[in-house]
Amino acid sequence: GDTTPIKSRCCYFLRKDKVDSSISNDASLYYQEMCEPLETLRQQMTTLYRPLFAASDEWGHATEQQKADFMEATDKWIQTLTSAVESLKDGLELRRVSGDDV
Repeated sequence: GDTTPIKSRCCYFLRKDKVDSSISNDASLYYQEMCEPLETLRQQMTTLYRPLFAASDEWGHATEQQKADFMEATDKWIQTLTSAVESLKDGLELRRVSGDDV
């Protein structure tokens, strides 16, 4: 939450399309479990938002070049998130320093 940090796992649901009540399971409901915020954001951008942006025809007055620039910037941001998650996952290894090393 805004004032209370998440202390364990939580989940949320997001519908990516309009509700079609004639279909019992229209696969438009997205479920996400959240326990590691950076990894969750990376997964969301990779599996949900980027594909939605790429498939969308609702770009308003944006030119094709502006759409391409946006998608390129999105891909670079996803790569940055991926690198950040990987570097945090691998941890930091500290070596003991002897008096000769100082």
